[in-house]
Amino acid sequence: MFRISLRCFIIGGFILSHSSVESMKALSLDEMQERGLRSGLAQTEVRPGANDKHKARSLDDRPTSTCSIANVLYRLYRDLEIIPTRLNWIYRPRSVQMAIEEDYIYHQDLWNLGGGWCSGYDGDAEYRFCKIKLSIALRIYIDSHPTQNEFLVLIIGARNCLISKNLVNLINNEYAQRQIHVSFFNLQQENPKGPDQQEAGLCTIHYIKHCNFERLSERLEKYSLTNRIDLCASQLCFRFLVDPLGTLVQAYDLLRPNGLLFMDDFVFRFEGQTVTSGSYANILAILKFIDTPFAIWGDRCKVSCQFVLQKNKPGRAEIPVLYSHVEHRNWEHSLTALLVVFKCNGVQPDFETREEPGRQILTFTDGALYGTPELISFILDCDKRSTEPQLEIT
Repeated sequence: MFRISLRCFIIGGFILSHSSVESMKALSLDEMQERGLRSGLAQTEVRPGANDKHKARSLDDRPTSTCSIANVLYRLYRDLEIIPTRLNWIYRPRSVQMAIEEDYIYHQDLWNLGGGWCSGYDGDAEYRFCKIKLSIALRIYIDSHPTQNEFLVLIIGARNCLISKNLVNLINNEYAQRQIHVSFFNLQQENPKGPDQQEAGLCTIHYIKHCNFERLSERLEKYSLTNRIDLCASQLCFRFLVDPLGTLVQAYDLLRPNGLLFMDDFVFRFEGQTVTSGSYANILAILKFIDTPFAIWGDRCKVSCQFVLQKNKPGRAEIPVLYSHVEHRNWEHSLTALLVVFKCNGVQPDFETREEPGRQILTFTDGALYGTPELISFILDCDKRSTEPQLEIT
């Protein structure tokens, strides 16, 4: 009889806990706040693989009672990593998801109709980041991996893929004897006519069309690119996004160890921060959070910027910030009226550009480079190999 009662108690407790967890999962952020279960703004979400993996979740604060069911549920959620401690795009609250979808539809119509800012822009055959050409950076990267034969390149916001076509010509002209193979993945918001894949000598070009960049992990899932991308680049793209920081995390996750990411500025805000006209300081703070080799270029006013980072180990970017809310504002250097605000999770951002162990500053006639010595040396090497050097130290 005792065994039967104990068994019934265990089964009943499991059913109660499971139903309680499921009922909590079913609540949206707004519903949780309405019920008074949380006073803060941290959001959580069910891990990928659930029926509705994009719906925002929220939990109550840590209970004071050590014996309550709520405490058991809290620990369960914590142990399953459903409570976030770092930035993860999966935990986007519903308000952010809705803003992303609305903005994606708006910009998709804008690009397809050829209106607005993008009416005269058809992509570039060469990208420049921190004053260096992407083609030279790719060449140096390939040369520095002499035993590697397969390389993967990701272009986010490829437009008409002029940059990829230029890099394909470079590969076919310079590496025929080495017999390497380079796969290019071009993410396009447009849906142009043409094949989805094309073979071109030593290269394979993939055209991922009609792509919502802010969900690039989902769109690229079938290619299994996590920890495999050698070089990722995006120019004049992230400033269009509602959640560029969450998208940056997705791009970083795709990089292989020692892989490089090249990007220009985008806008977001931390909670309690006054609206500023530039993005340099906030992006610098994020690069310091990630704690990986980086170099950031800022003009003399430190308003706009470009940066390069190198993934130094497998895994995800550890950025201790969480989603807070969406603001409807028109900010300089941002081409969307919807922008995400983040709150720090225990660690305050460091916005300072200063000489310190492992970081250095180089001043030039029209700006400055700041970052780790290895990435700054890489940039200077790329500039020296250019037929038109851009970096002149003052």
